[in-house]
Formats: sequence, C-alpha cells, structure tokens
Amino acid sequence: MPLADAGFTWGLYGTRMHWSTENHMAERKTALKRAPKRPELEALLDRAKTVVLTDKDLEEQRASFVYGNAPKGSRITKESALRSAKQIRITPKVTA
Repeated sequence: MPLADAGFTWGLYGTRMHWSTENHMAERKTALKRAPKRPELEALLDRAKTVVLTDKDLEEQRASFVYGNAPKGSRITKESALRSAKQIRITPKVTA
C-alpha cells in the first residue's frame, strides 16, 4: 500500500522533507467578512489625500528609502543618500 493511501503526506517540516501523518498546515481564517468600520483611520486617510509634498519632502523620503534599503556592509551613508536624492527630479522645475 502506498504511503499516501495510508494517510501519510510528503512535505517539508523544519529543514527536511519526509513522510508524516501529522498536519503541519496553519489554520486559515475566512476572508469573506467585511472589515470593521474604523472612523479614525478613514479621517486620517482623507486628511492625507490633501497633503501636498514639497520637493524637499520628496528628497528626504527618497534618501530615507535609499538608506533604509541599502545592503548591509555597503558604503551608502545617510549623507550620500541625501546627496543622490537631491540630484533626482521627478517633478518639473517651476520658474516663476
């Protein structure tokens, strides 16, 4: 009789593949329910939609993103990330 027919399953448990009769699958929760109302969050989201970012804000966000995602041991510093972010322009420069 094959092991699968005897109630065994083949899977990765820890670091090894083997046959087992144990169920190691996580219980899944249904996602068919509507999310509860969160008026405070809705108010914050509505407020955030009206915020206008300046070029300086965008530069700081870009530098933070670059520095935060730099690989460990890289030579990227906060200062070098900020210098690089200042050289990138996404929005057209407005001359008045």
